[in-house]
Amino acid sequence: MHVDTVSPLRDIFVVDDISAWVVGDNDTILESRDGGLTWALRQILPPTLSSVPSTSKTSNTTNSSVPDVLSHSSRQWFGVSFANKSCGWIVGSNASVLHTVNGGFNWTLQVTGLPTSRALHAVHAVSPEIVFMVGEVSTIIKSADGGATWELLNVPEVEDGTSGDLYTVGFVGPDLGWAAGVTNLPGKGFLTHDGGTTWQVNYPEAMTWTHTSK
Repeated sequence: MHVDTVSPLRDIFVVDDISAWVVGDNDTILESRDGGLTWALRQILPPTLSSVPSTSKTSNTTNSSVPDVLSHSSRQWFGVSFANKSCGWIVGSNASVLHTVNGGFNWTLQVTGLPTSRALHAVHAVSPEIVFMVGEVSTIIKSADGGATWELLNVPEVEDGTSGDLYTVGFVGPDLGWAAGVTNLPGKGFLTHDGGTTWQVNYPEAMTWTHTSK
């Protein structure tokens, strides 16, 4: 596989056996439609971006303007996830969130209500309606309506009362999920059994590997 870019690549999502997306630094968004044999650089901002206001439960206000992502000459895209062939999200620096409902032919900017100084590091699309995103300062946000509204979820404080950054999130269905990557708690993260309503600090059991030889 050859990708024609010198920018660091941050995440990949395989939609099916022929379609995949890769995101990275310097506004890098790449798409393959032939199983990864070739990759095309997609220019999302501008001109194919159209901004749409979004009611945000994170601030209990309706946002009439989009974040200041359009003024940044170069963004970092950290995460990409698709719920199906048509519906997907990309997240990155400056609280940037892109959403497509037609397989990436067009993208819209969704407003979450987060400050633009806060990066979003990862996204998991459970369905076209339900999506979770995580980022700096133990941020976890959820939408249950495809991004029309967003809720900032509460996570517990860790032992020293500080909060680190989250770098990955994954769900098995709409209720059971994990978020991990807290920088000041190596090997620990958060677990939910109720779709993000409540979270608990999760301590995965250590795994031991044994070398065997024939």
